[in-house]
Amino acid sequence: MADPRPRALARTLISGRRALLVRTAPLVLILGATKLLVDRLGWEFIEATPLHTSIVAGAIFIIGLMLSGIMSDYKESERLPTDTAAAIETIYRDGAYVKELYPDFDLAGLTERLARIPHHMRADLLGGGKGTVEAAEDLTASFLEMDRLGVPPNYITRLKQEQALVVRNLMRAAYIQRISFLPSAYTLVEIMLALLITLLMFTRVSTRMTDAILLGFISLIFLYILGLLPVLDSPFRASGAGPDDVSLFQIDDIRETMLSRLAASGVSGGDHHDVEASRGSGHSPGVPPTGT
Repeated sequence: MADPRPRALARTLISGRRALLVRTAPLVLILGATKLLVDRLGWEFIEATPLHTSIVAGAIFIIGLMLSGIMSDYKESERLPTDTAAAIETIYRDGAYVKELYPDFDLAGLTERLARIPHHMRADLLGGGKGTVEAAEDLTASFLEMDRLGVPPNYITRLKQEQALVVRNLMRAAYIQRISFLPSAYTLVEIMLALLITLLMFTRVSTRMTDAILLGFISLIFLYILGLLPVLDSPFRASGAGPDDVSLFQIDDIRETMLSRLAASGVSGGDHHDVEASRGSGHSPGVPPTGT
């Protein structure tokens, strides 16, 4: 029987934090070997000048500009799941308080509507749907019920603000996920990187080995960053897709919490069966499961 350890090690490297490096390294080695071949064939017809330093510095500046713009969106996307989960929890706690003061309020209905939001949010971010906005709008039915029961308007207004926060977070997350930051700049970076590598390939700087190492070092930096840009530009992916993706674990946790509360709230008959089935299959009652 074959030893499974090498295969397990390969999976760890490909899926771990060094995955991008593992994918970039073979291309860098190929470029280094090509540089040695070019030197052996005597095709290095360009002499190193101060202009080469300016070209490399300009490339670093443009890529740094791209990274600064993308990182601002990436940092914001890290906050969106937390803010959404906190808003859902706030709405539930306020609903539970209303239930204490107004026993006729349907807290189970509010809880079920809240459980649908994180489910749809994950599906929308990964699949491009629009179900989260509709799920958030369904909370209006619970707010209207509060109004009929005589809950103070300012209290309902605060809940509607949390509802608006959920909708805003989803729309902002969907925009970050689907819209690339300066698509034309991506093309510029790719063209600039290809020209820079070609220039260095036919430039004689020092000895054969020194030139190959220099080309490999510069290529590694630029190719690594070029591979990192799409990851940062679309930060939401299925769980386990990559170590640099924004985690949705808080969205999953708040959904599981809502389903647990719904099951413990005395939901009877078929509804209770639906709740337990949804917990086991990973989707909320009345909501079709996704492939993630």
